[in-house]
Amino acid sequence: MLVLCGCGSFGLELSEVGTGRLVIQPAGQADFGELLPDHQSAARRFALTTEDEVGGSSVDELWIEGDTGAFAITPTPEVPRVLDAGDHMGIAVRFRPTESRAFAGELVAATFGGARVRVPLVGVGCENDDGDRGCDP
Repeated sequence: MLVLCGCGSFGLELSEVGTGRLVIQPAGQADFGELLPDHQSAARRFALTTEDEVGGSSVDELWIEGDTGAFAITPTPEVPRVLDAGDHMGIAVRFRPTESRAFAGELVAATFGGARVRVPLVGVGCENDDGDRGCDP
């Protein structure tokens, strides 16, 4: 597992730590499609927000679980961070397959309280036996 994080609540007072629920949009599985291994990549953008319209939420850690060699958060947002109501944090995830096969992972965000929100990530490293720089049918 690759962890991209800050240290606990360093620099934040307990009164600053939000208690709202985090959500990642778009929700549901993120499909990066079929790409040529080691030649093509694709990126998807996500928005991490708080569901509570009154209080904020805290983001302690962000990471990718699963095929961490193919999926990466880039660039890495600074955490820990408090998201006020209506605020959001942009997260970009890149998929670059390293071989011809299906890849799966999850984008994970954790709060200071330990709650986690996840988005499934999938993509395929396709075959290219004819050398035409495109995926074979």
